Amino acid sequence: QIAVNVVNQSGASSKEIGDIDVYLNKSILYTIEAKDKNYAPQDVQHAVKKAIDSGCNRLMFVTGPRANLIQTSQTYKDLINDASKKGVYLAFFTYIDFTKMILSLIPPKTLEEFFKVLINVSKESRLRTDTLEYFYSVAQNNDIIEKQD
Repeated sequence: QIAVNVVNQSGASSKEIGDIDVYLNKSILYTIEAKDKNYAPQDVQHAVKKAIDSGCNRLMFVTGPRANLIQTSQTYKDLINDASKKGVYLAFFTYIDFTKMILSLIPPKTLEEFFKVLINVSKESRLRTDTLEYFYSVAQNNDIIEKQD
């Protein structure tokens, strides 16, 4: 089971861990935190703490094109090591690498089917309009969907 939580809300649900929570047999398997704006180590540490508090030991931190780690001399490796010391396996992915990884793991589907799922999940998550427009632009430029005049 996958729970896609509404982005940019303050964790209103007590069951919510990250932006996307993945369960196996009703137990949390891993959580995904998505950022498309600048973030500091405290943002990563907060996501790690939420994972720990929820009994989750796997966290993927996925960054969009506008996201950068700022206000720190810490590296991704430092943040990963800090999380590991707390019992959490932390991995960082760009949105492109994350998408490629997920596509390599799911059963074969057409790109059109994948795009429909992506748009539905994006709408459920209430992603920003410019993010949805970007998805449509990429899909059109790669002949996944027909170009609109």
